[in-house]
Amino acid sequence: ICTVNSLYSEFSSAILVFMPGLGEIRRLHEILMDHTFFSIEGLFEIYPLHSTIASDQQTAVFNIPPPGVRKIVIGQYIQPYS
Repeated sequence: ICTVNSLYSEFSSAILVFMPGLGEIRRLHEILMDHTFFSIEGLFEIYPLHSTIASDQQTAVFNIPPPGVRKIVIGQYIQPYS
């Protein structure tokens, strides 16, 4: 889903990844930023999203990426009360 594929071209250019907590969010963010594929400038915008992250960084997740750029948001999954 992160590569150019005509099958997915009409869908959103954003991917939302849910992680269980802040530690996992930070770790996945580090892994993606250090990965040679995801660190190619101009192909991806990768954002961690958590309530403890500065509000200006949180609002950046709502920016629409330029054409050809895939946005990846790594946020926390909150289990609903049952």
